[in-house]
Amino acid sequence: MSATKVIRCAGSETPQNHRIKKASINTTEWVDWEYASTAAEAVKSLKLKVKSLQVIAVELDKRSVQYDKIEYKFPVAMFVGHESDGGSEESL
Repeated sequence: MSATKVIRCAGSETPQNHRIKKASINTTEWVDWEYASTAAEAVKSLKLKVKSLQVIAVELDKRSVQYDKIEYKFPVAMFVGHESDGGSEESL
């Protein structure tokens, strides 16, 4: 299974930026994307649109579970925090 959409949030560059184009190796042309002002807003919006959505945060946290120990249930959304600051507590 592959990603069907990427939601970029505040503080992130968006496609059409040369840094995103280079880092993504042009995959911005293949995967839809949209922008949300915060990750918490994006998660809330997705949960309203997608019935029975499982949201998984990729984050170092005291509540973390190894990725191969999770029972994934589709549809699933993966939340990845900022590389420097991680995810906000509100988003987690």
